[in-house]
Amino acid sequence: MIISHRIASTNYVLEVSVQNLLDIMRKDMDTEKPLYRQLIDIDGVSDIDYDGHFGPHIYLTVSQEHYNTDTWSIIYKTIENYLTGV
Repeated sequence: MIISHRIASTNYVLEVSVQNLLDIMRKDMDTEKPLYRQLIDIDGVSDIDYDGHFGPHIYLTVSQEHYNTDTWSIIYKTIENYLTGV
C-alpha cells in the first residue's frame, strides 16, 4: 500500500475546578510567565488553550514520542505548582 498512517500526537482535555481555572486566569494577568508558556516549554507539549468558554478545562496536545509518565508528571506538577505558587 502506498499510504500509511501513524499517531503523531493526541489532544487531551484536563478537567479542573471552576475556581482553579479562575485562579489560573487571574494569575496569568499578573505574571511574566503565564501557565500556557510554562506548559509549552515542556518537550512534546503544544496547542495549549484554556479560556473557560467550554468549561473549566485545559486543552493541550502531547506528541506521541513524549506520551509517557514522565511527561504527564511534569504537566501535572507544573499546573499544581502554578496554582499553589511554588
